[in-house]
Amino acid sequence: MKEIKEVAEQYHDRLVMSMITMSGKNCDCCDKPEHTRICIEHDSQDYSKDMWICPDCYAKIVKYWKENHPKKIAPI
Repeated sequence: MKEIKEVAEQYHDRLVMSMITMSGKNCDCCDKPEHTRICIEHDSQDYSKDMWICPDCYAKIVKYWKENHPKKIAPI
């Protein structure tokens, strides 16, 4: 499992939320199997580095952003 802080420091929220629902895929952060995953964007904006993470990891990363880097959260 990648550390939440490590991911949060290198990634930011997408301007337009991107989600996917499909079986048989694992979270790129914690590696647990998930049906629904949310995409976050690498700070370099290199789309090949985008991560698909589970809702649990997303919530933890957003909490970290709110406390440390609020500008990484896309406006809703």
